Amino acid sequence: MAQVGRDDGILNDARVGASVSTFLAQRPVPMLIDGAFCAASDGRTMPLIYPATGEVIAIVARGGLADAARSVAAARHAFDSGSWPRLKGKERGALMERLATALEAAGEDFAVLEVLQAGKSITEARGDVARAVDGLRYYAAATRMNRGETIEVDQGTRAQTVREPIGVVAAIVPWNVPLVLTVAKLAPALAVGNTAVVKPSEPTPLTALMLGGLALELGWPPGVINVVTGIGSEIGGFLSTCAEVDVITFTGSTRTGAIVGANAVSTHKRIQLEMGGKSANIIFADADIEAAIAGAAAGIFYGQGQICSAGSRLLVQRTVYDPDCRGGCFARPEYQGWRSARFFDANGSADFYHSSRFGLPPRPFCDRGGRQAGRRRGSRASPRPRCRSLHGADRAGRCSTGLCSGAGGNLRPGPGCDSFR
Repeated sequence: MAQVGRDDGILNDARVGASVSTFLAQRPVPMLIDGAFCAASDGRTMPLIYPATGEVIAIVARGGLADAARSVAAARHAFDSGSWPRLKGKERGALMERLATALEAAGEDFAVLEVLQAGKSITEARGDVARAVDGLRYYAAATRMNRGETIEVDQGTRAQTVREPIGVVAAIVPWNVPLVLTVAKLAPALAVGNTAVVKPSEPTPLTALMLGGLALELGWPPGVINVVTGIGSEIGGFLSTCAEVDVITFTGSTRTGAIVGANAVSTHKRIQLEMGGKSANIIFADADIEAAIAGAAAGIFYGQGQICSAGSRLLVQRTVYDPDCRGGCFARPEYQGWRSARFFDANGSADFYHSSRFGLPPRPFCDRGGRQAGRRRGSRASPRPRCRSLHGADRAGRCSTGLCSGAGGNLRPGPGCDSFR
C-alpha cells in the first residue's frame, strides 16, 4: 500500500482541518452503498494523488463489478420499494434544502478536499462549493414546480400529462469540476424522485463521498444516493450496460462518451452526454477590445483550460487584428500577475496542471498549439526556464512555484514541477 503523506507535505498544512484529516485517514476511504460506508468486496484499493506535488493523500476503496451491481440493486430497491419517490415534492425539497445548508456549513472542508484531489486553487474551490450549494437550493425549490398539464384537445375532450420519476439514474462525473458536476447530475434527478448511483472520476471521489455522508447524517433514506469508486472502464462499463439502470448521464471525453452512448442504446436507456469541447472566442470590430482581451484570457486560463467550455480558439475580425501582437496581449503587465496557486494560496490565479496523473505531458500540446497558430518564430532572447505549471521563472530565474531549486540555467526541477528543458 502506498505511503500516505510526507513530513513536509500538504496534509501537514494547518489549513487541512481535523475533520478532513480524519476523513482521509480511513484505510481505505470507503464507498457508499445502500446507506452504509463499505470497502470494496474484494478488498482492492487505489491511491489518490495531490497533483501539484505527486504526494499520496489518501487510499480509497477500488470497487469492482460486484460493488457496482450492489449499488444499482440498492438504488433499484430504494426506487421500487422505498419512500423517496413516494414523498411529496415539498418533502423532498425540504431534505434537499437541508443538504444545501449542511454543505454550506461544511464549505471550507469541501473546498479543501477539492484543492487536494483536483489541484485547484482554494479560491476556485470555494467558488465551486458555492455553485454546488446554489444548485441544490435551485432544485429544492423546483420540487414544488413539478406539475403536469391539462390540454383541451377537442370540444369536451381533455388530455392530461403527468410527470413521474424514471427510476435509477447513473451519473458518471469527470475530474475537473467534481463537486459542481456531481450536484448538477444528482439534484435534478433526486428532485423528481429518482434514485442515483454516482461514479466519480478515479482521482476525484472525495467530495462526492462526503456529500453522500452528509445526506445520511440528515436522515435521507438508504439507497437514494450511492457512490461507487473505482476504474471508469470497469464501473462505467457496467453502469452503461446494466438493464436495471434507466438513465445514464455522462460528462467526459468524446471517445468515452461514444462508448457509453452505444452501450446505453443497447439497453434502451435514456442518455445525457456532455462530451469534449472546443469553444471559440469571437471578437468583432465593434467590441470593447480591452474587455474582450480580459474575457479571452479568463476564458482559456480558468481551470488551466481544462474545462469543456474553455475558449480554446480565438477568432478576431481582420480589421482589428494586430499580427504583431498575436498572443502578446496576454503578456501585458496586468496578466503577468497570473500565477499558479500553491497549496492554499488565496491570491493564486490559476491551478496546478492536472493531466500529469493521466500520463499527458503538456509540452507536446504547447508545441502543437504554437505550430497551429503560426507562432513558431525565432526568439530574440533565450527563453526563460519553464516548469510544469505552464509559467516561467521569475526575473531572477527562479521557479515561481517555489517547487524547484536553483536559478537561471541551473534551474533544477523539484517534486511535481518537471522542467520543460
